[in-house]
Amino acid sequence: MESAAAAGDTAGTVLNTPLSTTQVAALEAVAGPFESARTPPGWLFTDPAVLDLEAASLFLNDWVIAGHVSQLGSAGACLCVDTVSLHAIVVRGDDDVIRAFHNSCRHRGTRLVETSGKLGPLIRCPYHAWAYSLAGALTAIPKREATAKVDVATLGLVPLRVAVWNGFVFVCAGEPGSLDERLADFPDLSYLALDRLCLVAERHYRVACNWKLVIENYNECYHCAIAHPALHRLSRDVGFDGYRHRGRHFTGGPMSLEPGVATLAEPATRIEPGLTGWRDADRRMVFYFSVFPNLLLTIAPDYALVHYVFPASVDRCTVTTQWLVSPAQAARADCDIDPALGFWDRTNHEDFALCETAQRGLAASGQLPGPYHGWENCVHDFDRWLVQRVFSSLLSASAGTSP
Repeated sequence: MESAAAAGDTAGTVLNTPLSTTQVAALEAVAGPFESARTPPGWLFTDPAVLDLEAASLFLNDWVIAGHVSQLGSAGACLCVDTVSLHAIVVRGDDDVIRAFHNSCRHRGTRLVETSGKLGPLIRCPYHAWAYSLAGALTAIPKREATAKVDVATLGLVPLRVAVWNGFVFVCAGEPGSLDERLADFPDLSYLALDRLCLVAERHYRVACNWKLVIENYNECYHCAIAHPALHRLSRDVGFDGYRHRGRHFTGGPMSLEPGVATLAEPATRIEPGLTGWRDADRRMVFYFSVFPNLLLTIAPDYALVHYVFPASVDRCTVTTQWLVSPAQAARADCDIDPALGFWDRTNHEDFALCETAQRGLAASGQLPGPYHGWENCVHDFDRWLVQRVFSSLLSASAGTSP
């Protein structure tokens, strides 16, 4: 029988370089075929060294969600992105171009922007008032005569890559290939015009768990009947031929609305006229997609619900939840998002409490990996992807190492 000590579940950093044979075996078991795979070892959620690897490979050198394009509706509109390794700002310029930069002044590194919102005509440092254009060029230095020899043209904000996919804005500090190539196998959702949706509500949460637990929780409804009585009354997890979605960098699938239920809200009143382009064949469904690493997208017949999950530390994360509707819905005087907002805010709190409980259990000395349940194939999709993305080079380098 495997011991907890062998599983590597001890306080502090337990990740070896190279990996031990026990660690290699645990990771290979996660990445194996679903029927025989084992759930991740606790140290994957509790070891700061693992978060360091994720910070470098996922949140600094891969595409990271920033927000929805509706938040960048006019010049000077700005999004802030904060992860353990990447702190970025995304800005729409006077020329209507969306650009991204490191959120750091070129003078002494001060953080330039604290929150998403409206900047005005310039990006101004709060410390010494160095000012940058919305295109990132340094335009003003107070008491400029004292820095006469400085080449201002070389002191623009440090740019990042930025891309828009289905209306969602992503940034990247590395060179992982284009976002369109990355998600080329994603289902075609162009008929829903997600890029034209309007943000109508937003909530921010701080959760005392590793960020991956929020992603895993979203990717299964095995717990729904126990943990979400309201959600369980309104929908059920049912397979649909042709609607099982799995790709290189995403997973997901639909749930069915119960007979007589028009949407996920309390009361379950649909926001008319519903999302643009919603097909009659899909009217009974709610679609759930997890776009790796940290975008969670739920599409109901009359609104889209989005979660952005960011690690803050090894056992803390932040979650931003947004509710979006079509322009036709947003323009109506009777557009009422409160039933959906209240429904999902309660569901979020139910989920986050479970994630925090899972974090405490995974940190326990007696924790050992177990099998995946048959309804947890999307969880396995994410776990396998993470092992392959974060640990592939370490697994190769660790072949043949000792326990």
